[in-house]
Amino acid sequence: MEKIIVKIQNLLDLANNNPNENEAVAAALKAQELMAKYNVHMESVHEMQEEIDKAIFNNMEHAGNRRWRRYLADIIAKNFRCKIYLSGECIVFYGYKNDTQIALEVFTMLVSVATKLAQKEYYNYRKKYGNAKGIMNAFLIGFCEGVKEALDRQCTALMIVTPQEVEDKFSSMTSGWRKKPNTIRHSTDQEAKQHGVSAGRRAMESRKIAMAWKKEGIT
Repeated sequence: MEKIIVKIQNLLDLANNNPNENEAVAAALKAQELMAKYNVHMESVHEMQEEIDKAIFNNMEHAGNRRWRRYLADIIAKNFRCKIYLSGECIVFYGYKNDTQIALEVFTMLVSVATKLAQKEYYNYRKKYGNAKGIMNAFLIGFCEGVKEALDRQCTALMIVTPQEVEDKFSSMTSGWRKKPNTIRHSTDQEAKQHGVSAGRRAMESRKIAMAWKKEGIT
């Protein structure tokens, strides 16, 4: 078991100190997978850093309704022991430094993948049916649900919870803050949504991630 813990430690270090986004995400997800497989809890892996930190996502290139990103960020935060809040046009992950950095890496990768696939879905749908209003958001909501389904299995297996210190400090910091609604207008088209669900599941087992694991000798 000691060898497994060392391997997980190395994966987490790789996730936090790798300039290649795909390889960093691959390492983070592989570490989580090994923890679930061998029933290893975070406290057994390393002494938790006491420093509370922030990791900020600020990429507003995608036109149109961006509220799906907040939905996705909520999913990622839960699975990587963080909280999130909005600061202007930015999404901020709040928690222990290692956790926020890994959450940001995974979130950034998924936003990029989801945006490209949703645009493709939109154009294919418009070509096929002539009208694609709301299709991108239907696909993106499905994508988020697919990611949630894939990640929640490991979250449950690992009994992942946000540390109490993070919960307490976040509650104190955000006390009195105005909460923004997150209603997302979208088509009720189930075909587009189901395509998104399938894409979200695949994104967690993507070829890029598998290639990154192989390159780093992670099996």
